[in-house]
Amino acid sequence: MNAAPLAVSRVLPRGLRFRFAYLVILAVAVLFAVSFGRKMWENRQLRGEVVAERAQTAAIVQSNQQLRREIRDDRSLAFVYQQARQWGYVKQGDRPVIISFHYAQRRARPISTPVVRPHAASWLQWWEAFFGH
Repeated sequence: MNAAPLAVSRVLPRGLRFRFAYLVILAVAVLFAVSFGRKMWENRQLRGEVVAERAQTAAIVQSNQQLRREIRDDRSLAFVYQQARQWGYVKQGDRPVIISFHYAQRRARPISTPVVRPHAASWLQWWEAFFGH
């Protein structure tokens, strides 16, 4: 029965057994560090997504509140009367006033063209244009 433990100790020297244990511990530590770093990176990305989603949610909540105020105002009696008047309806007891504009059409004036002698010299046409007859 004592032969099995002696065989293991004869295969690996005592210093090599400790080095192997250190290598195993080091490999486990590196795997743990890599896994921890990966989880930290995922956590950081998720935190960024959470911040973006919260901002989007806040914008939606604000829009929802604005829409609720508009719905409340649109259900009021004053809004109903205002819309009815814009569409041409009259409340009982009101006197409708219709204002219409009729514009008089202007007569077209004849366009007068200046009389220029076609056979006059060029300098004479210029003289008449600037100084008259």
